[in-house]
Amino acid sequence: MTVFSDKTIKEGWQRAGGRCECRLVPHEHLGGRCGRTLTWENRGKESQDGWEAYCRSKICDDDALWNLEILCWECYQNAP
Repeated sequence: MTVFSDKTIKEGWQRAGGRCECRLVPHEHLGGRCGRTLTWENRGKESQDGWEAYCRSKICDDDALWNLEILCWECYQNAP
């Protein structure tokens, strides 16, 4: 799990519109983005609408919004 501030996570959640932002090519999402609907209270939970904040870069010490991606639990578990 990466370390993002609550503020950055909330901003990422708003940007994502409560949907998975995964665009990873190996996941082969139709339309280019997963888009699964998520539930705010289910962060870190292995469930249909569970999710986690994912670090886009290899260096995960940057608390910047560009570095955060909201992923459903399935995409998060299969991310590199």
